[in-house]
Amino acid sequence: MEKWFTPIEASALPAAQKVLVIAPHPDDEIFGCGGAIACYAQSSVPVHVHILTDGAGYAPDAKRSQIREIRNAESTQALATLGQGISCDFGKYQDRSLLRESGLIKHLLTLLEQQRPQLVIAPSFWEIHPDHQACARAVLAAVQQWQRMCNSSIGVMLYEIGSPLRTNLLLDITEVWGRKEQAMRCFDSQMQQQDYLRHIKGLNTYRTYTLPAHVHYAEAYHYLIVAGMSELSSASSSDMAQADECMNRWVESALHS
Repeated sequence: MEKWFTPIEASALPAAQKVLVIAPHPDDEIFGCGGAIACYAQSSVPVHVHILTDGAGYAPDAKRSQIREIRNAESTQALATLGQGISCDFGKYQDRSLLRESGLIKHLLTLLEQQRPQLVIAPSFWEIHPDHQACARAVLAAVQQWQRMCNSSIGVMLYEIGSPLRTNLLLDITEVWGRKEQAMRCFDSQMQQQDYLRHIKGLNTYRTYTLPAHVHYAEAYHYLIVAGMSELSSASSSDMAQADECMNRWVESALHS
């Protein structure tokens, strides 16, 4: 019965000649999908990472520039530990501003034009951080527009960090876990605030629950095909809440029966 809701086998990564990773803040790209980035790099698939904000939180303007430099350097160092063929650049936005940025979709469309990926990896809309939610919805909108403009299909993998998602793809990252762990240790500024390494290790360990015993670490994703993407991006928050409620009631009824 579990396989109806969560994969019971690890999945292969979607085939791609170029991968684009979108991260709301410096460190999201490692915490959320560092294993996938390492796996693609190991397969000699070029990966470009674009980090949207400065990661400076609510810091005053006088300190933002210094914080941006520190966090950008941490992400650059972390990505270098994951393998070859990984490039990175940084957006212009402030932390916690993405919900207010009317030009975010246009910004992402320009990025898609520059990179021309076959796969985009972005945070899920199940995340609780407002920047993560705004990023997820803007990515879906931009990818849909890009597909209509270019008549080309792009896959989307949504990753989890602060809130578990409904997964349909579990990636075995056991082989590259050492690289991901090393990359996470690069974020000294963040580890002083919270033990993110322990949290993500716990999450990636938990995600092996339905997988064979030889899988020690896994990342969970929601992989979207074109048809599914249209349905998800057009769904309102109330629609999604109703769908969740219906699913929960169905599961409760099935278990009771």
